[in-house]
Amino acid sequence: MGTVFYGNFERKKALDYYGDFEKTISLDYGRLDDIINEASEASSMMQDYIDDLSKIVSCYGDVSGGSSENLSNSEYYVNNKIKALTAKKSTYSLFANNVSAFSKFASEKDDYVAKTISEAKKYFVDQHDYIKSDWWTSIKEWFIDLKYSCPIFDAIGNLINNIAEGISSLIDDLVYWYKCNGGKEIIGVVLAFAGAIAAVVLAVLAFPASGFVAVCAFFGAAITAANAIYNIISSFQAYDAITKEEPEPALAKIYSDQDTIQDWLRNTDFENNVLNHIFYGLAFTLDFVKTVCDVV
Repeated sequence: MGTVFYGNFERKKALDYYGDFEKTISLDYGRLDDIINEASEASSMMQDYIDDLSKIVSCYGDVSGGSSENLSNSEYYVNNKIKALTAKKSTYSLFANNVSAFSKFASEKDDYVAKTISEAKKYFVDQHDYIKSDWWTSIKEWFIDLKYSCPIFDAIGNLINNIAEGISSLIDDLVYWYKCNGGKEIIGVVLAFAGAIAAVVLAVLAFPASGFVAVCAFFGAAITAANAIYNIISSFQAYDAITKEEPEPALAKIYSDQDTIQDWLRNTDFENNVLNHIFYGLAFTLDFVKTVCDVV
């Protein structure tokens, strides 16, 4: 499809006549091609008719017995028919040529306008880095341009756009689920179970212990197993805090950060200053014993 743009003088006359309404002519280049072909075909048919009549005229002189009034009248009317057909043929040929020239002119103008707009857009975008599109936007724009050439490109562009939007929406939902809807806490519970199983197995394998190194290994594994089991409890508490009817994200964060019994002893207020110091010291002792056992 194309658009005819008229000059300032013609535009002023149009505005004077129509008021504030601007008139735009839309061209269907496919239909113009059909008109050119139909006019050319009509001109060709006229020529074929002329050729047939010319053969008849050439036969008048070969009639035996000489010319007669009827024969002369017949030749006269045939020649007049040839003249009329020749005039019509010229009219159709001229019309086809004019439409072809007009279609070419309009197409060149459309190409010029499209090129001018594209160059202006490129220049403007180059001067303003903040509006440059990313590669994905460029691909989608490329498909949008192609859809006017073939419907299948429109379908492909819509399909890709829907897939991209679906993936983006899914990612957003997963991120929201992970951060705000208990996803992180569920993953924490699963990891806590896996860690507890591994820790308990190691503690069982380290028992019975004999010798200093073996005893240290057993105590270190036992503390690790106890912490792993506590981690399951704290992970469930975090999940419960974030998924209940009135979620408490801050409380869920506190439970999520308490991975060991030592963390719980340090962060819990026992509402007694002496007990707080005792349990804080116990947490330090457990960390110290575990560290020594792990080193040994």
